[in-house]
This record gives sequence, structure tokens and C-alpha cells, in this order.
Amino acid sequence: MMLTIGLMTAFLMTAFSIWRGFGLARALLLAAVLALTDPVLASDVELHSGQDRNRMRFSLTAEGGLNDGILLPFVLLALELLGAH
Repeated sequence: MMLTIGLMTAFLMTAFSIWRGFGLARALLLAAVLALTDPVLASDVELHSGQDRNRMRFSLTAEGGLNDGILLPFVLLALELLGAH
């Protein structure tokens, strides 16, 4: 996930460098938002109770939470760089 964000940020900075104002902060924010892969799928197969023992549901729910947890610092960093407090 972090590699994807880094590569997308580098690509966006080079691809959109012709636009004034599209710098590191906006490229990082867009890359972090685009790197999130499966919010719809995760909500369809999430665990329904603490007694749910389905391994597939557990794995997909955990993977969705891990994705969100990894991406949040990048989104917050980009917002801070943009000056949004």
C-alpha cells in the first residue's frame, strides 16, 4: 500500500507538473485516496457479530481495516501540507 502511494505520488507529480499549484500535497492526497481499493466490498462482507466464525469474512474485514489504518496518516499528512487544520 505504501509503495503504491509513493509510486502514484511520483507519477502524479510528473504527469500534472504542467499545472501550477499541483504539487506534492495534492499529489499525495490524490494518491492516498486512489490507493484505497475495496470499501464497497468490505462493507458487503463485514462481520455481523462477535460470534461470526467465517474466516473469509474475518480476513476481508481485517484487510479493509488495515488499508484504512495505513492510508489515514498519508491523508492527514497531505491535508497538513495543504494547510487544512
